[in-house]
Amino acid sequence: MKTGWRARVLRRRFDLVGPCPHRMDSIMDTSRPRLLFVVNEDWSFCSHRLHLARAALRAGFDVTVATRISRHRERIERHGIQVVPFELPRRISNPVREAAAIARLTRLYRQVRPDIVHHVVLKTVLYGSLAARAAGVPAVVNAITGLGHAFSGTGWKYRALRSVILRGLRFGLDLPNSCVIFQNDSDRWQLVQHRVVSSRRTTVICSAGVNVRDFRPVPYPVWDDATRSDGRPIVMLPSRMLWTKGIGEFVEAARMLRERGRTARFVLVGRVDPDNPGHVSEQQLRRWQEADQVEWWGHRG
Repeated sequence: MKTGWRARVLRRRFDLVGPCPHRMDSIMDTSRPRLLFVVNEDWSFCSHRLHLARAALRAGFDVTVATRISRHRERIERHGIQVVPFELPRRISNPVREAAAIARLTRLYRQVRPDIVHHVVLKTVLYGSLAARAAGVPAVVNAITGLGHAFSGTGWKYRALRSVILRGLRFGLDLPNSCVIFQNDSDRWQLVQHRVVSSRRTTVICSAGVNVRDFRPVPYPVWDDATRSDGRPIVMLPSRMLWTKGIGEFVEAARMLRERGRTARFVLVGRVDPDNPGHVSEQQLRRWQEADQVEWWGHRG
């Protein structure tokens, strides 16, 4: 298969050099390699992976994304990316439903027949890797953005869930032509220590979704329209409103600094994520705001 030098470079970058069997598919250009992203939310794909998908298109790939559709389908398709509606519940429920989700992923892979599949977030990595093994996907990239509440929680339920996840990952990630991308060393260290994945098949990146050309360091202090009214600097935490993101610690730090006479505006920016077990409720955010502890601006983008 002639994929072009840029496509070969992309394969080497992911450590995925190897034979890529030719397959027929009526809906895609069979002369080009196929890349499938599996992402839980379409907005997350747009904010964190769209630039990768566009680079893959330029490198000669046909690109498809399987994701839950909210309101970004047209934006994705405008770039020449095929969208397949696919919803993977974020909470783990009963075993029958979870097994059915893996079976649906397996059918999807057999239908799309990707040469490379790119999974994003832990549950998608777990289920997608098992499905990729069953469907015979030639190469897999797994992006673990965080280990989630199963690894940060305490108690026997979390320990039991952790054990199941580790066993599943150990089997699913044991593929010869795969790699795992982490966003912090502690997550990588934890899975390597549990012998889930070999360190030689892992890499750590600094972050995803933030274009450093748009967010550049500037000299301190910088005063904008948000601060000119009262002259106070803004201390901001942009994040989903999850306890594991440090929301509670941020509010406590704001309280401690105010007690010491520090004058600043402490601002939380981000959406509430009610599907996540570790979310901070909107009611709690409103209470903090009404008590003048922090400001909550909601999602901005």
